[in-house]
This record gives sequence, C-alpha cells and structure tokens, in this order.
Amino acid sequence: MVVIGQKHGEVIEKYHLIFNSVRDIILVFDMDGAILDANQAAVNAYGYSLEELLAMNIDMLRTPEERKMRREQWKLYGNGGLFESKYRCKDGTDFPAEISLRRLYMDGRQVMVAVVRDITERQQAEGELRRANRALQALSKCGNAVIHAVDETSLLSDVCQIIVETGGYRMAWIGYAEHDTAKTVKPVAQKGYESGYLENVQTTWADNEFGRGPAGTSIRTKAPHVVRNVLTDKDFVVWRDEAIKRGYASILGLPLMSEDRAFGALAIYSDRTDAFDPSEVILLSELANNLAYGIVSLRYRLQRSQAEKALRKSQFILAKAQEIAHVGNWAWNAQSNEMSWSDEVFRIFGFEPGSVRLTLDWYLSRIDPEDREKVEEFVRMIRDGNKLGSIDYRILLPDGSIRYITSVSDKIVRGPDGLVKWVYGINQDITERKLAEVEIKEAKDQAELYIDLMGHDINNMNLIGMSYLELAFQALELEGSLGPQYRTFIEKPYEAFKNSSRLIDNVIKLRQARAHDIRMEVLDLGRILDEVKARYSQVPERSVTLNAHYSHVRRYPVMANTLLVDVFENLIGNAIKHSEGALTIDIRMDSRKEGDAWYYAVTIEDNGPGIPDDMKANLFTRFRRGKTKAKGMGLGLFLVKMLVESFNGKIWMEDRIPGDFGKGSRFVVMLKAINE
Repeated sequence: MVVIGQKHGEVIEKYHLIFNSVRDIILVFDMDGAILDANQAAVNAYGYSLEELLAMNIDMLRTPEERKMRREQWKLYGNGGLFESKYRCKDGTDFPAEISLRRLYMDGRQVMVAVVRDITERQQAEGELRRANRALQALSKCGNAVIHAVDETSLLSDVCQIIVETGGYRMAWIGYAEHDTAKTVKPVAQKGYESGYLENVQTTWADNEFGRGPAGTSIRTKAPHVVRNVLTDKDFVVWRDEAIKRGYASILGLPLMSEDRAFGALAIYSDRTDAFDPSEVILLSELANNLAYGIVSLRYRLQRSQAEKALRKSQFILAKAQEIAHVGNWAWNAQSNEMSWSDEVFRIFGFEPGSVRLTLDWYLSRIDPEDREKVEEFVRMIRDGNKLGSIDYRILLPDGSIRYITSVSDKIVRGPDGLVKWVYGINQDITERKLAEVEIKEAKDQAELYIDLMGHDINNMNLIGMSYLELAFQALELEGSLGPQYRTFIEKPYEAFKNSSRLIDNVIKLRQARAHDIRMEVLDLGRILDEVKARYSQVPERSVTLNAHYSHVRRYPVMANTLLVDVFENLIGNAIKHSEGALTIDIRMDSRKEGDAWYYAVTIEDNGPGIPDDMKANLFTRFRRGKTKAKGMGLGLFLVKMLVESFNGKIWMEDRIPGDFGKGSRFVVMLKAINE
C-alpha cells in the first residue's frame, strides 16, 4: 500500500508539473462554473493568485456580455470544439481568447476543462494585414491611375478618391507648397468626409505652430509624419477642435518629392487612433512617390509639348537631355582596346570608381552571355564600319544581379592613318524603365485576356439559354402553359446562365492561377469528361451524339484545378457550335509514355466540317478569325491552350481523316498522370 501511495503521489506531481508548464491557460471547473483547478499560466494571465482563482466562478473571469452566453456555449462545445470569447483580468483589462472546451469525468463527477489561448496578437496581426491589403490595393489602383493620367487635376482627384474608397480612410487631401512669405500649403484636391475642414484651418510648411501639422512637417522635413492621436499630439493643438468635429483620430502626412525637393504633401486621415503602422506607412509612401512621379511626368509632358510647338530645335536638345539623364561617359581606344569610364559608369556596373583596369575584353565579360554576341557585333560596326549608333543590353553585376543599360556611341576620332583610334559615348541605366515596360505590358495583356474570356464564353452560354427560352415561348403561345414535358426548356437556360455565372468565378480563379495563387489539386479526368458529356447530352433542334470510349469505373488522376472542365467544354462546345445537322463526337482516353513520365491522352474528334489547312498554323493564336464555319474558334482555343499549358500539358489538332480536313477534326490533350 505504501508503494501504491508513493506512485500515486508521483503521478500527481508529474500531472501538476505538466499542468503548470503549458503556456496556454487551463481551467478546470464544475458544471456550476466553480473553478476547481488552474495552472500557472492562468495565474499569470488573469493577475489572481491560485487561491483567489479557486474561490471564484468561471463567469467572474469573463466580460458581462460574454457571461450570458456561457450555457449556450457549453451546450454547443462541451463535447469538444473551439470558440472565441473575451476574458477580464483582475486589473479590469480585457483580452480576446480562443477556447477549447471538453466535458470530462474526474473523481466520479462531471467537470469542464477549458484551454484558453490569448489571441490578442493574432487579432492585431489580422487587422494589420487587412489594412496593409487595403493600402496595397490602393497603391495598385493609384499606380494604374498614374499610368493612364492625362491631366494633373484629374489625377489628383482620382488618387484621393482611391485612397478613401479602396484604402478605407476617412479623408484625403493634396496640397502644394507655395513660396509666399507665409509658406502656405495650398489645397488642390480632396475626397472623403471633409465638411469644410480645409476652409476652416490654416496650414503652412513654415516652422511655426501652423506648420507643424502632418502636411507642413512632411514638406519641411521631406519625410513622412504621423499624428498618432489628435487628442494628445502637442503639435496638433491648432487643428484639434476642427478634426474632432469630423471624426479624425490619426493622420499621416507624406511629402511629394521631385529629386530632392518636396513640392507638396498628401495627407491621409483615419477615424482610428494609431492607424498607421510601419508597413502601412511604407506602402502609402510608395503611393505618394508614384503620385509625385505622375505629377512630375504630366508637367514634363506638358512642358515638352509646349516646347515642341515653340522651337523645333529645342526638341532635339530636350530629347538628348532626357536621354543622358543619370548617365556616365566612356571612351574606348580602338587600337589598344583600353577604356576610360566616368565614375557613374563604374557605379552602373556595380564597381567602385577606379577599382578595376578597364579593357574591352573585361567590359565584354560583364555583359550577359545572351547579349554578348550582339554587343561584339556593335563594337565591330563602330571599329570596322565607322558607324555610330546605340544598343540596349544586359550586364552582370558582381552580386549576380542583372541591369539593363543603353550604350550610345556619339563620336569617332581617327588617327593619322585614317583608322578609328578613339570612340566616345555614354551609358545609361534603363533597368527601371525596362521592368516597368514589362509589368505594364503584362498587366494590359492580362486585363484584355479576362475581357476576351468572359465575352467569348459567356456569349456562347447565353446563346444556348436564349435558344431554349425561344422554344419555351413558342410552346407557351401554342398551348397557353408549359407542362412537365417542357421542363427541359426551363432547365437548360437555367443551367446555361448558371454556367455563365460560374465562368465569371473562373475568370477570378484564372487571375489567381496566373498569379500562382490558385491551389492545384488531384482531379479525376474521367469524372470531368463525364460531367462535360452530360452537359452537352441534349442540344435543342440538333442531332448530336456523344460517345465515351473510356472506363467509367477506374480513376484517371491528374494535377490541375477547377478550370480543367473549361478546357473540354470549349472543345466540345466549339465542335457543336461550328457545325450543322447531325454530329457525332467521340471522346477517347488512353495512357501514353513520354520519356520517364506517363500521360493521359484525351482525344475529342468529330465528323463536322473540319478546319481548313490555312487556319491550322494559327488555330491557337488569339483573335484569329476565318470565313468558314470555324469562325470565332481562335479565341476559345487560345484560352484552352493557355490552360492546358498551365497544367504542364500540351494540346494539338489534327484531321480526323489524315489529309482530308473536311471529314472532321481531332483535338488531343495530354495531361501528366498522377500515381495515387
């Protein structure tokens, strides 16, 4: 008995050791809520001693609003589950918590065990993430506004509107720094809840009481300035009353910079105190920089236009000045192959000025291998052909990164023998411009692609729905009502319009797929083909036969996403749409090995009018149109090819009867088989 008692004591000791080492709060209480036990984490979190906790009811640790929900929560989650609640500490502070609840039997009676986790930091992080996402969306939209801006006034108004609507801020305004005696900040645009605020306050960028607000300070210091709480900020006193009337709680001022000069400020107002965390300030600072760039660009564009009208000669000078902005000079001795660079050229190539001995061979070694041959040809053209010119190419920096530069040879000096001796020119780093051009083109292509997808496929679905509805109207006119035999006339349009709605959702998914956000998963290719076959099993006023030549029992697993069904809907839908009269479509599937990998090959073949030979080369090219029954197929097939390739597959088309396109078409889709 002594041994048993000793072991029981050891078990109890180990229990309490584990119980008190857990970082989460653990509370044990009876069915009336009386606390029976609590671990050290509970003592630390609530501020009560263990003795105080053991004398309390569980309701005393919760906020008054949460106490009313205790019985219902026990009923819902008593057998295991998670829910959120609010707990109150001894000092009166509250914290949000996630509770895992379990009903147990201990020492012959029923008790509840709650594991409580403080989720304050998680909720704060979630809130910060939501705000950062809104700021990121505002940054993206403002960037788009800058790209498409045609005049400064509209740009300023649009940016303020985006900040308020997309960013979720209460008010935003833009002011320009005047160079009068008072150093006034002149409001030029505003959106949101303003209600006369800017008319009732005085703002300057001077170092006085009217210049120490967020806008004036950001202009004067050329840095962001945050008023975290308008009630307590000592420098915000002169504007406090007007701000409180309009619900402003915190403010961010951002300078609008051109080179090293702040020419204005963007002020953003929030209805929450301390609303601007560091990550949000960084994003909004980038927004302000983009806006400043857009303003400067518009002004420059206007100035350039005016200069072109005034002086044609100035146009050349202005263009050259633009070309050589942020550039360095170089000289090349074409006879010794030695080179001389200005400090800026060294920096462009990522080296300290004068740190290397410059030769033509060393210079060529710093060029990206894919561009080296064309640069060598450019050098030969200068030396042997006495021709000046320019070339864009990529260079390798010491850290392995790549920059884009343009080189211009603008002067050749010959020696007494008439041969080229010296060549002079300039280098310019154009990396940002090149990357911006790529990003803008990709964004434009992507936007056009989504519009094309929706316009092409939704139109097909609507045509199906409208055809059935026409039949329904005819039946209604003839018989006065629609009996059960006409149910299909309603079901099919409903299905078509539902598919149209689904396609819109798929466009969103497609955008996610291109951004690598959509989740790939293992799908049963056979089941997808069955679904598509069933969807086209009955075509109004057409004799269409779909034959499936594959097993309906086994699985055909492939790695793809929910857009895979659209691949086969396009292929089968096109076969029906671009044919007349009776049509037979055969769907086959077999396994093929290429290299070390196995693929499922799906063939969709029909006995329709086929596709003429002159269209085949560009069949999968976007916007390809013809004059046959295949008119309009190019857009859908372009999308099909893009989707198949996104699944690491491939697709091609061939005549059903080799050499005779008029006997129908065969499309082959290859998707890699997954070993489950």
